Amino acid sequence: MLSSHSRIAFPPRDQLERLIGEAGLAADTWLGDWTGAAWTPESRDFIPLGRLA
Repeated sequence: MLSSHSRIAFPPRDQLERLIGEAGLAADTWLGDWTGAAWTPESRDFIPLGRLA
């Protein structure tokens, strides 16, 4: 069986939030993981859900 590991670098949430706004988008909800849990400062991930601004 083949497998691999990778890392993806994302900017901090505040920087991503600014970039989203500059792109004409708005993040209405931030999830903290892929199960749909709400984002908290302890979350390992952040997943913005949004719309056109």
